[in-house]
Amino acid sequence: MSAVLAPCIRSDGKRTGSAAREAVERVLRKASYLALRSVRCEVEGDALILKGSVPSYYLKQIAQTHASQENSAHRIVNEIEVITSSARGPSAPLVAEIC
Repeated sequence: MSAVLAPCIRSDGKRTGSAAREAVERVLRKASYLALRSVRCEVEGDALILKGSVPSYYLKQIAQTHASQENSAHRIVNEIEVITSSARGPSAPLVAEIC
């Protein structure tokens, strides 16, 4: 008898691209660091790509750590930009608006 699997779970038990993207984005939205809530994910082939900007390299690494803990089916490509306060200027927001 074959098991009935949810459409977001592959036969090997790992998440499909859209399910992995949604799971990583959900974890980032719940993160205690507000800057991580603006990070977006895309899936291209076997890669889960992190995009957006954060104010430090530490937060860039934290985002990647969260993504790798939540996702085992895709390799993580971290394209998050680090924009420091001097690069933002005095009037630029620290966190981008979420559409």
